[in-house]
Amino acid sequence: MWTTFRAVPVGVQIDGLPWTATGTPAARTQLAPASQREQQTRFIERYGLVDSGLVFQVAHSGTTVWKSPAMAAMVAEARAGSFDLLLAGYSDRWQRNVRRTLEVLEDQLHPAGVALVMCDRRILSSDP
Repeated sequence: MWTTFRAVPVGVQIDGLPWTATGTPAARTQLAPASQREQQTRFIERYGLVDSGLVFQVAHSGTTVWKSPAMAAMVAEARAGSFDLLLAGYSDRWQRNVRRTLEVLEDQLHPAGVALVMCDRRILSSDP
């Protein structure tokens, strides 16, 4: 699966970062990186966000994407304060496991001050 994540830079406005993932042949066409980026771009435009230009893309199964080098690089950028909003084009491209999703959010992204948006569902995580 290809997963593309996109980031919006930290600044006056809320910023976003894209993430893209794809796997099966059907997913490669319907949920290809270009389609995921389109979802992310529409979200950025709809809410007047600033695009950081940071894009993280990985060809990994949604079940193992949490341990990919791309995920580690994205978390490192989050911890460095490079962005404060991570955009995932499609919710099913993010993770296949609720436990892993919560671990990434609560242990890595939220402590770094980063929220996650699943653009297709307009779901926003928040830092408690």
